[in-house]
Formats: sequence, structure tokens, C-alpha cells
Amino acid sequence: MKRNNLLLIYTFLILFLGFSGTAFAQSFPVSTIYQGGNMTKRINMVFLGDGYRASEMGKYITDVQTITTEFFNTVPFKNYKNYFNVYAIQVPSNESGTDHPKDAFDEGNLTQPLEIKDTYFSSTFDAGGIHRLLVPGDYTLIFQALADNMPTYDIVVMIVNSPYYGGSGGAVATTSLDWRAPRIAIHEIGHSFAFLGDEYSYGGGFAGECPNITADPTRATNTWNAWINATTPIPTPTTNTTDIGMFEGAGYQPMGYFRPKQNCKMRSLNVDFCAVCGETFVGRIHDESSPIDSYLPTQTALSNNDQSITFDLNLVLPQPNTLKINWYLNGVLYSQNTNPLTINFANLPHITYTLKADVIDTTSMVRKTTLINDTNSQQWIIKAGILPVEWLSFDLRKMNKTTAIAWKTASETNNSHFAIERKYKNQNQWQAIGTLKANAIGSQINTYQWKDETPQLGENFYRIKQIDTDGKFDYSKIKSIVFDDKRPFEIQIVSNPIADASLRLMVTNPEQMPYTIAINNIEGKVVYSKTMDRPWESTQEIDLKTLSSGIYNLQINNEEKIISHRFVKE
Repeated sequence: MKRNNLLLIYTFLILFLGFSGTAFAQSFPVSTIYQGGNMTKRINMVFLGDGYRASEMGKYITDVQTITTEFFNTVPFKNYKNYFNVYAIQVPSNESGTDHPKDAFDEGNLTQPLEIKDTYFSSTFDAGGIHRLLVPGDYTLIFQALADNMPTYDIVVMIVNSPYYGGSGGAVATTSLDWRAPRIAIHEIGHSFAFLGDEYSYGGGFAGECPNITADPTRATNTWNAWINATTPIPTPTTNTTDIGMFEGAGYQPMGYFRPKQNCKMRSLNVDFCAVCGETFVGRIHDESSPIDSYLPTQTALSNNDQSITFDLNLVLPQPNTLKINWYLNGVLYSQNTNPLTINFANLPHITYTLKADVIDTTSMVRKTTLINDTNSQQWIIKAGILPVEWLSFDLRKMNKTTAIAWKTASETNNSHFAIERKYKNQNQWQAIGTLKANAIGSQINTYQWKDETPQLGENFYRIKQIDTDGKFDYSKIKSIVFDDKRPFEIQIVSNPIADASLRLMVTNPEQMPYTIAINNIEGKVVYSKTMDRPWESTQEIDLKTLSSGIYNLQINNEEKIISHRFVKE
């Protein structure tokens, strides 16, 4: 599980507030609020409280439960609830409440009194001169408490025991206990977990580019273009309250920056996240978790003596379920959406198999190319059957223009014969070019030799197919050998004029490319055409009995070169 280390991003805030605590190891009670699964395989949201006395821990747990309920009633967390755990660390403070220095530039007529409280994490309003900016003051103590009590955290939320409106994002999503507290917390989680920006256009700050904020107003290139309909005008008027578009005013700037929707929880607390923000959350959930919770067999390298094996994936299902499964056996699609999957290896050749399960989230909440069809995989290697041959060696060497092939086996049981197979570079299909009967002699070393008389120029690939007496088979490793010939493609007429009924050609075809022979009469009409496929050197004869005496043009085309010769038939 990857940790969300946002401290560098928010260093300016931490430096501004300073560190007041001293790091020391201390254990606190930890309550499980919601358990989706093993904490090493889930996104762990951890709550901390500040300004709660020891006698108020019951109230603190109730406040955590209230926010958690709202969190899991919010899309997309509602859909991916099973991917989360929620914990609450119970850290008591000496006094209830939090600091309110009453020194922010926007205090105005606020009725919140000036207060200085002795709290564990030194939380305070008025951070950075902004009254509603409520932040924890001692990050050293925060991360020490996490390290000592819940080191596998992913999202950290702090609840400050104050009834006044306030909160902040950053490394720690922070909220007060204002009646909007659950919505504040979820909004702030948008900052700390999904790196979303504030979509409102006041405040005088600068958010810059975020997943939901951009200065690029171009339909084709902006970061959420997959969500914008072709008929939606750009920029998008604020009267359009339903579509995703480009609405000007975001990131604390009234002009020059755009948001995806007229309204969204990153702009107003009382609405849902827009599709773009929801997609960003889903992407982060994919990054921080896997839908494959466990699998059977747990051993991924297996040997099998003609038995059935059942492969089972224990999946973490979204609600509704959007997961699909593709099973591949040696790279070929074997089954879809079958779980568990049973394969009877008695019906398959005795070779080594790779079985891979791709689990794909097909959620419609994602449209961005880099996020769509998020895939997690599990793989097994299965050596099927008791192989009748133990391979010792397999070697190739050149002998003039032939390939000498030799292999050795250490033992053979129920071995019928071998097939020598070859394919050329850029070919998909293997071709059987010879067979040899097996020695089938117990545990002694068996030696075999074979010669390929017609290898191709370039790289030639070989393998040996071993066939059992019952028809099952196994393969050797694949090896290759290269034959080089620098001569160009050429065709020569053996004799000209042609006194008899045959045109004899000497062909040099080092690349062994197919070529077409065409004969045109003096008027340009094609009187003969044939496609040839020959080895390196050969003599071709063309029957000219049907042609009258006269001058003809011979043209040879191998798709890379055209050769022309004029000849006379007497």
C-alpha cells in the first residue's frame, strides 16, 4: 500500500505554523469504525481528534461515525466502500476546544470568542490570517501518533472539537464540528487524497493546474475533454447547470482559470462531486488498492500430473459490480467472467503453461484514457503432466548452406518420436520439416541429429516437438541461426535469341522473396505472368510454344526491385 506523503507539497504551511511538539513514542487506543478488509490491502482512512478531553472520547467516536456515514453515502466512495478501512486514534487533550487568536484580517463581526486552549495537536483558527482556515499546529506530533499507532495510513482526517465553521486540506484534512462538518471533511479529503483544487473564485490565492482546474480553455486539449459533449459551448455559460464544460472562475481566480461544472462539492459543500472530480477519486482508489484480495492456489508455480486445477480469485467488488475477468492461457483468451475457473490438464499437451487473470474495472465513472479499464493481474505457471523426455541440450550450427541440428535427452518414457519444426523471421506459423523416431531408452543419454537442407537467408528459428505414444507433446527451447548472402536479386537469360521453345532463366534470390515474371509483346500486351517462390538459386524454364516469333520484353518484380530484359524468339 502506498503512503500519501504530502508533506513536501504543504511545507510552506508547516513552516509558517512551525513545530511546537517534541517527537516521542506513545500508544493510544485505536477504534475500528469500518473494516473493509486487511489493512495492508485497503485504503486506510485514519481519524485524529484535537480538543477532546479523555472524558469526551465517546463523543469523539460518535463524531467520527457521523462523518464516516456521510463519506460512504457520497459517490464514488459509496461505490468503492469495500476498498476502505476507517480507524479512529483516541488522543486526549488537556482542554476542550481549540485556539482562536482572533487576529485574522477577515474577523469582521464574527461572534466566535477569542480562545487559547491547551490541546494535543495545537490546532487553531485564523491560520495565515484567514479566520475559517482551521489547521493542526503540530505536525510532528501528528505523524508521530500515526507512526506509533497506525503506520499503514492513506488518508488522515482531523476533527477539531469546536462548533464554529472551519477546515483545511493538505497533508491532513481538517474539519471543525460545524453542522456542515461531514461535508467539510469530504471536501478537504478532495484536496488531500485526490489533489483537487478549490473551484470557487474568491479568496485571492492561486491554485494553479489541478485535475479539476485548468487555464487551458481548448476543447481538444484540456484535461477533462473526454467529458465534454461536442454541442457544449466553450467557454460554458453559467446558465448550464447540468453539463461538463469549461466554466470560467476557479482556483481563487475570477478569470483565466476554468472548472468542469457550474457547481461541485469542490465549490459548494451542499452538492455532489462532478464527474471529473469523481473520476479523479476513482483513479486514486485504483492507484492505492487492488481488486484482487487473494487467490487460490496461493502457490504460483505448479506441477500437474494430468489433474484438474481450480483457480479462484477473491475479489473486492464495487457496488454495483463493474469488474470483469479475462483469463488467458499462454496468451490466448481462454475464458471470460468465470470465477472460479477449473482447467483439466489431462486434456492438454504436456507443456508449460502461463495462466493469467486480468481483472478490469469497467466503471462508467472513468473516461480519461489513462484511467479507463484499470487492470490488475494474477499469474500462475503450470508445468503440465509428467514429461516423458528430460532435455539436456539443443544446438544448431552451419554446414555450408545447411543447418545441422543436434539434441540430447537424459531419459525417455513413452516417447514416440520427434518432429523438427522451423519458422522464418516475421512468420507466425511453425512448419514441420522432418521427423525422427525416438530411441525411448530409459535413463541413458540419447543423441539425435538432423539436417535442414533448405534454410532461408536471414534468421531461421527451430524447435523440436516431442510426441508421446498417447499423442501428447512437449517442446524444446527455441533457437535460431542466421545465414547471410550479400548478393543482389538478379535474373539472367541463359541464351538470347531463343532458338527453341523454352526460355531459360538463372535466378539469384538471396532474400528468398516471392517475385512475379511477366512477358509483354511488342505492343505491351501481357502474354505470360506467374508468381514464383524459390530458394536462393535456381534455374527457371518458361514454355514459349504458344508465342509467335518476335521481340518480347521480360519483366521481373519482387516488390523491391524491377528487372527488365528484352529477348527475341526465332
